[in-house]
Amino acid sequence: MTAANIRLLLAEFFAAQPRVLDWGCVSLGNPPPNADNLAAWVHQGLHADLTYMEQRLDERTDPQTFVPWAKSVVLFSLRQPVPFGMSPGWSAGMDTGDFRIAAYAQGKDYHRICHRVMDRFEEQLKVVSPDAKFLRFCDTGPVFERDLAAEAGLGWRGKNATLLSRTHGSGFLLAGFFLDVDLETPAAPSADFCGGCSACLDACPTDALVAPGRLDANKCISYWTIEHKGSIPESMSSQFGNLIYGCDICQDVCPWNHKPKQRHAAELAKTPHPADEPLAPGDWPRSSEDWLKLLRKGGGFRSKLRHTPLLRAGRQSLLRNVLIAMRNTKETLSPEWRTILEAEEDDVAVREQLDRMT
Repeated sequence: MTAANIRLLLAEFFAAQPRVLDWGCVSLGNPPPNADNLAAWVHQGLHADLTYMEQRLDERTDPQTFVPWAKSVVLFSLRQPVPFGMSPGWSAGMDTGDFRIAAYAQGKDYHRICHRVMDRFEEQLKVVSPDAKFLRFCDTGPVFERDLAAEAGLGWRGKNATLLSRTHGSGFLLAGFFLDVDLETPAAPSADFCGGCSACLDACPTDALVAPGRLDANKCISYWTIEHKGSIPESMSSQFGNLIYGCDICQDVCPWNHKPKQRHAAELAKTPHPADEPLAPGDWPRSSEDWLKLLRKGGGFRSKLRHTPLLRAGRQSLLRNVLIAMRNTKETLSPEWRTILEAEEDDVAVREQLDRMT
């Protein structure tokens, strides 16, 4: 097939995908212009203990080192399940829960959805071009999705270190695939529309945004509550507030997210809960009691949340985070729950939080 035919196939395919917000493609040639910044970020230790960022760094900064046969890359954005600023269980007319988790995690694991989208495209591609080479990615392999998406014109690198779109803000997830066909689309990065705004830098409670567009994971609440296993220094955990999985503060305050948030909330209010989503709004834990029941041994954490991103943190880390949030919000642990957890839990970080509870 010609490059023009594949571009047409892509356009028609993505137009028929209801959860896809935008897509773009770019021919591969020179490494992305931000490659040196990524390498410097890693060498300065700003990735905390995310050691996978150190591995295959040369491939991460140059896609053609990773996939020598690739001539083009296609990126698409998938809308997150709920707007920023919504607690688990949010729906029209319903009070939000006591604790907050990142908006992207309040639904089915996006990796599953993105792979289904790519399954469908690969099937269509093989029908019209059986010999075409196709390699997908969605947080898999040494691929720097954000910067490739920026080169493909899906947005610009915001001061909060996310990809920002004038239409969709940053309320989306990224995935894509490499092709062995040159789609003849040169890089067309979007202009930077952050301007003089510093809302995200000012709002971060831990000063994790050490410079515009530069995140120090060592200070980031998302890193500590999702990626980090084990104990958390009290000087850091005391700043988590009621956040138990991830943090959207730097995105929630971004002016570019305000209109998409209102639009998304209005759409959700009139849309029935999707049958393929793991939990309806009323099924999410709402109180500390609900979370403790779910996260105790045998409480059903894995079965009830098995298709959500929360499995990444794991039961014990989430329990640790809930205990931290209870302390931060001045909520006490009942004698009954203390007895249960002290008898059941041997994780050092959980025990540490139990000792700090009043």
